Amino acid sequence: MAVNFGKSGQPEADAMKPTIREIVEEIGFGRSQLLVMIMACGPFFAEGLELLMVSLLAGSIASDLDTVGFSGGFMVFLVLLGAALGNVISGPFADKSGRQFPIILGYAMVVVFSITSSFMNTLTTISALRFFVGVGFGLGQPAALVLMNEVAPARWRLASTLASALFVGLGAMSAVFMVMVDDAWLKNFSILQWRLLLRCSAIPVMLLGFCSIFILPESPSFLAATGDYALARDVLQDLAAGNKRQASVSFRCPEVGAKSLQGQFGRALCTGGLLNAASICMGSLVLNFALYGSSYAVPQALVKVTTGDVLGIAPASVLLLSFGLACLLIASGTVLGMRASRKTGIIACLMLSIFSALLFNVSSANAQQLRWPLIVSCLGLWCGPAFAILLLIQASLEIYPALSSATATAACMAFGRVGAVVAPLLSDYVTSSTGDSSTFFTILAAMELASIVAFVPLDLTPATSTATADSAAAAATEERAVQLSFAPTAAPPTYGSA
Repeated sequence: MAVNFGKSGQPEADAMKPTIREIVEEIGFGRSQLLVMIMACGPFFAEGLELLMVSLLAGSIASDLDTVGFSGGFMVFLVLLGAALGNVISGPFADKSGRQFPIILGYAMVVVFSITSSFMNTLTTISALRFFVGVGFGLGQPAALVLMNEVAPARWRLASTLASALFVGLGAMSAVFMVMVDDAWLKNFSILQWRLLLRCSAIPVMLLGFCSIFILPESPSFLAATGDYALARDVLQDLAAGNKRQASVSFRCPEVGAKSLQGQFGRALCTGGLLNAASICMGSLVLNFALYGSSYAVPQALVKVTTGDVLGIAPASVLLLSFGLACLLIASGTVLGMRASRKTGIIACLMLSIFSALLFNVSSANAQQLRWPLIVSCLGLWCGPAFAILLLIQASLEIYPALSSATATAACMAFGRVGAVVAPLLSDYVTSSTGDSSTFFTILAAMELASIVAFVPLDLTPATSTATADSAAAAATEERAVQLSFAPTAAPPTYGSA
């Protein structure tokens, strides 16, 4: 059946035509989505790589520049602060100009500022440039999450979000591997090595950014919502061709929305609800506080249990194995997360983190007798909040419309950055005041318990439920033919194939 288009490229009104989401379900998950996932997850890869690289090279930088009292934690604080600013900017930016451009711009910022910082000779300039490295990968992250979810079928949307955490782990493993080449025991960096390592850390990010210019597509949902129907059809056709699937790209036209910043926040609040928006943002703050607070406080609390010397394993090797195990846990969590509702999964992860915090307090006081419970509690303190954060971000992606989803996700991530920045500072204050880390973990457990109470009444049902997606996929088995009739006034724009 031929499809007629008007002068604007908009298909004629037809209530029987599928929505873009239904066409994405028909296209399915395949090579196209995998390529989008790899290219879009670059900002998360950069986060793991750059944050850990700065932490590992802090001693070398301080030694080279003769800086007394320099703390690597301060530079990490600046990078996270930059990431928070990038998240805030990215949401409205991606909802106004599209998902593709913020991701590519973020790649460019990470590469340029990372390489430039390696040539600086003062701590002030290095720290300022690392701040803009954080802005770079923070700018690309909300847009990347939204793009991956808008080109993936409903069953694979959570897997796309969990892939972002997997790439953070891969980035951290890359940083450790680069450092291991010079010094696996993390003790003797020469003057030139930290500069070389900062430049090397930009190479994989630069390669991903270069490839994304030609591979990464724009979101068809965003294009259609802003009235660019012809380009939306081109993107859908490229996605189908990449998966070697036949699918009709004649879609039911969505309502074209305004692109103003006020309109984006208004749509987010009206569609998702003020209570949902506030609870998601505060939940993100608490969960990131728990994750980064545990990551910072646990190693300090385990000073008396030094497994590195006992086992004779280099510290860099221990880090590499730990991040590898974390990636495996994330992959297994994908399967579990796809079988449970978002709210149920978040509450279960919070309960796991609360139990792990209390178990850590007990087992750390008797580390020699309770070594295995101590190890289990450490894994729970990291995995519980990490999985809950991913489920929460996924919920924010699903309950908002196309023209406000990036803004809502950016707000969720920005509040999380606040928790990540505050957690180490509060941990230091509480530990120095009480002389014991158990008080901090008790506070952490209390905050998570309050979050559970706040999450119970929320409605986090996705706008496009799995049931709806399944029915759309079943209807797609009728194998609609791809027959397009373009307006004679203009040829479709050139577009990089997915």
